[in-house]
Amino acid sequence: MMQNVEDTLYDMAKTEKSRTKASQYFDAVRIIRLKKYEMQVRFKNRFLSIYQYRVRSFIKNQYLADITFSKVGHHSFTKEKNSPEGKALENTVEKVNVDCQSALLNLDKRICNLLDDVDVSYLGNPLRPEPIFEAFWESCRDVDFKPEIRLLLVNLFERYVGLELKYVYEDLNTYIANQVDISIYPVA
Repeated sequence: MMQNVEDTLYDMAKTEKSRTKASQYFDAVRIIRLKKYEMQVRFKNRFLSIYQYRVRSFIKNQYLADITFSKVGHHSFTKEKNSPEGKALENTVEKVNVDCQSALLNLDKRICNLLDDVDVSYLGNPLRPEPIFEAFWESCRDVDFKPEIRLLLVNLFERYVGLELKYVYEDLNTYIANQVDISIYPVA
């Protein structure tokens, strides 16, 4: 995905008529080249952190109300819902949720069955698009991008990753079904 983003930004810079915007795109390409590995590591770490936080919060609320876990300090994009970036990210996540609706419903049912009929809607399935996009958002916030470049990165992330999530979820459903004897009624 990062290579595609780099190529797209470079192409945009070459075709941009405004020198200021072209310069912004070239700067973004330079930053991505320098920070690509760091962004990937931060994305992975943030996703794992968000995932663990959701699971721990669920366990704490469902089963261990008297035990306190240390809170993972991640900054949620939902705190910035009123910013243009927050709104764009929220719209993107909603679009991906709609595109993946059937696969996500099946995945939620499978996870619910794996957890002995625990309501995953309460847990907030940590494999849904929200934590994935939140982790990407946070890894972009760590790098010094201008707001319009972050918006562009969100759109490119949707293009290169968001559209593939449906197939990832379908593959995950198949994998879980083949590994564990869980029968669900497929969603049409």
